[in-house]
Amino acid sequence: MERIDWEKELPEVPDVVHTAVLATLGQLDQTMPEKEGGECENPICQAAGQVDMKPERSGCGQQSAEKGEANMGEGRTEKHSEKWGKKKILVLAASLAAVIGTTFVGAEVLHWNDRAVQEFDSPSSEMQEQMMAEGVAATPQASVTDAGVTVTAVQTIQDEYRLYILLKVTSEEAVLGTGGFDEMNLAADGVGGTLDTFDNVGAGFVDEVTENGTEAYYMIDAMKQTDPAWNGESITVTLGKLAYYTDLGKGEGGEPHVIDGSWELTLALSDASALTRTWELDTEVMISGVPVMVESVELSPLTLTICYDNEDIEQLAKAVYGEQEEYFLSELFLAELLNMEGTAAERGYDAVSGGITGDGEQNVLRFGLTSVVEPEHIKAVLLGDDKVELKLP
Repeated sequence: MERIDWEKELPEVPDVVHTAVLATLGQLDQTMPEKEGGECENPICQAAGQVDMKPERSGCGQQSAEKGEANMGEGRTEKHSEKWGKKKILVLAASLAAVIGTTFVGAEVLHWNDRAVQEFDSPSSEMQEQMMAEGVAATPQASVTDAGVTVTAVQTIQDEYRLYILLKVTSEEAVLGTGGFDEMNLAADGVGGTLDTFDNVGAGFVDEVTENGTEAYYMIDAMKQTDPAWNGESITVTLGKLAYYTDLGKGEGGEPHVIDGSWELTLALSDASALTRTWELDTEVMISGVPVMVESVELSPLTLTICYDNEDIEQLAKAVYGEQEEYFLSELFLAELLNMEGTAAERGYDAVSGGITGDGEQNVLRFGLTSVVEPEHIKAVLLGDDKVELKLP
């Protein structure tokens, strides 16, 4: 298995760096004297098709965020008429290195992967920058090759309860986008398996199927368990057995193939709670004629969390479904998020997870959003088909 260390690879030189190099060399030519010598088990959710969702192990409290700031200084040199000495050459070299370093750091911070931008409904460049600066989004540098297939991590986006990973897959043999990886494991900090870390995981190619496709993007979208023992310093992604199909037009599904390989990437993560807002509400809303207490709401750019009083949920279930053991209380699910102008900033969700807290008092639902939202610009949550309004102060 071949691993590519991108930090040792020579990056593409931006125009501004190229210009700085030429200017510095030009100054050297003009000033140098001539030489004289020689880098959820929630019953509410079960009917929604979620699997392996486990009870919550903690409440809805918001994690603390620690921020760090770094400032980069800017040097200046003065022109002198005396001979060019070693000291001045070193000053110019340091200045040029600072320009190059600043440019690369800036490029990493400011830009998401273009495909990730499309997947999250094109958030503003300002929001992208803010999420990168706060560690909510990152463009990792990790790649692995095996059996002629290269898997490269190009984007991570996360919060306390959700992790989205976008991979770029290339192969000269496989028709990418027609199948997927038959084996996958996600290990938090390199320990355990997917179900030890996540309640609900979706994965698959996000590109349209194209015959003879040799490059495609593959996403992993996982709703985390809220286990405080996991601080999320890293995630190890292990993929195996890439399935694909040929002759797509000659029968149902085409001709199956499997590339028997193993691809493992370890991606660094950081505290992603800085952009999450929490509202302690203790507010009743009328749902299907039953008063239901909403204890709190948490909203990040990626995820909405609603904490209901579990006793009220049980009363709602009896009123709507009687003695049925299995039910789907869509009345409690996210319908829309309203912005300050009263228009929909989000409709629906991509994923859902949740459970009942260990003390049995809260029933928690979490919704993975389809687009990036700005929590400070959201004024209300609409619930269910009736769009019951839950105002956020």
